[in-house]
Amino acid sequence: MSRRNGREVAVVDDDPASREAVRIVIEPAGWTVVPYETARAAISAARAHTLADMVLMDMSLPGESAGRAIAEIRRLRPELSIVVLSSHQREDYVFEALRAGAVGYVLKQQAMKELAEVLDIVDAGGSPLSPGIARRVLATFREAGERFDPLSEREREILVCFADGKTYAEAADALDISIDTVRTHVRRMYAKLDVRSRPQAVLAALKRGLLR
Repeated sequence: MSRRNGREVAVVDDDPASREAVRIVIEPAGWTVVPYETARAAISAARAHTLADMVLMDMSLPGESAGRAIAEIRRLRPELSIVVLSSHQREDYVFEALRAGAVGYVLKQQAMKELAEVLDIVDAGGSPLSPGIARRVLATFREAGERFDPLSEREREILVCFADGKTYAEAADALDISIDTVRTHVRRMYAKLDVRSRPQAVLAALKRGLLR
C-alpha cells in the first residue's frame, strides 16, 4: 500500500515533544507525520495495512521491545522502510535494530535538523547512519573478520611450526626467513589471539578452528 500522499511518515515515539519536534522539522519539506505512541499501535496499523511506508521509530518504547516491533512490522509489511531515530547509541540497541530489519539508525541530537534529508535518502533507497553509528558498525565488522580469520598466511605458517614443536630458530630455518622476522610475526600473532606464549597461541588457534 503506497503512502496516501506520497510523503507520509509514521513516527513511533512515546514522547510528545519528540513527535512534535519531528513534525516541525519535516512538514515544511512536504512530509506528513502520523504519530503513534506505542510500538503495539504501529504493529496494529501494519497488520491493517494503514501504516505509512516510511517509519521513524524510537528505541525506548513502553510495553514492547523496539527490536521485536521492527521485526514484526517487517514480517507483516516487508516493503516498509523503518529508520530508528533515537537518543541512544548503545551498540546493543544499534545491532538489535539493524538485525530486526531497520534500514537506518540516526541519532536525534545529530540528525534532527537534517531529518527531511534523511527521509529523502531512505525514499531513494538509501540506508542512513549517523557518523558515530557508522563507525561502530564498521568497527564491529572488522573485529568480526579478525575473529573469524585473524592470521596472515605467514603467521599461520609460523603457528604450524610451533604446533609441530619447532623453536623460533627452527621455524625461521623451515620458512627460510630470519629469526627477527619470525619474532615480528609472532608479536602480531600474539596480539591477535590475545595470548603470551607459543602453547597458548596453538591452543587458541585450535579452539578457533584456525589450525587443523
